[in-house]
Amino acid sequence: MSDAQHRLRPATADDLVAIGRLHAVAARRAYAGIFPADSTPPTPDELSDEWRALLADPDPLADVLVATVPGPAGAAAEGSHDEATHGDTIGVDTIGVHTVGGDTVTDDTVGEDTVVGAVAVGPAGGIPTGLLLHKLYVDPERQGRGLGVALHDLALSRARERGAEAINLWVLEANTAARRLYERNGWRLVPGRTLANEPPSIVDVLYERRLEPDPRPAPDVTGRA
Repeated sequence: MSDAQHRLRPATADDLVAIGRLHAVAARRAYAGIFPADSTPPTPDELSDEWRALLADPDPLADVLVATVPGPAGAAAEGSHDEATHGDTIGVDTIGVHTVGGDTVTDDTVGEDTVVGAVAVGPAGGIPTGLLLHKLYVDPERQGRGLGVALHDLALSRARERGAEAINLWVLEANTAARRLYERNGWRLVPGRTLANEPPSIVDVLYERRLEPDPRPAPDVTGRA
């Protein structure tokens, strides 16, 4: 099932509170059973600050995109500030398994639409490509409708158009569902590269993807706000 009413657009500062809450709720669901139940994850406010830094990055390859739908906020946008997650790694279901049919509707304005997905790309040190897919999250109530795939594909398409030839991402080693999904979408494991979390026994592994021209037409979206 696809979400025909979704819109993809560059994020604005007005989206940051909603993005932080969405990040917290989506990753809390995705990471259940991976991190200890008594661990203390970042708060939605702290996560909003992380997204704020990404949005403010002046690098020409830095990009933050959101998916929105019309109507009232769902679980992610209304999540309490007690709901949070760990780090920047990708959740189990953050990329849906269905493609979005037809053209993606785009819009410049925030209006009364609800943020139901977000993705960030930006420069990063200590990785082979120098460019990282930092974060990708979708409201758990709307996963499996193609929103994550649409955000993923658009973010990579925009990076390619801006001159990037390859990109990396970190994903939890224990997050086998996400790893299989990324591998189906052209990502390949970089052997021997890990990143410790807290506790250190929980690690991320590094993936890389070449940004060859995509035969599918990229969704049209306006320039970065």
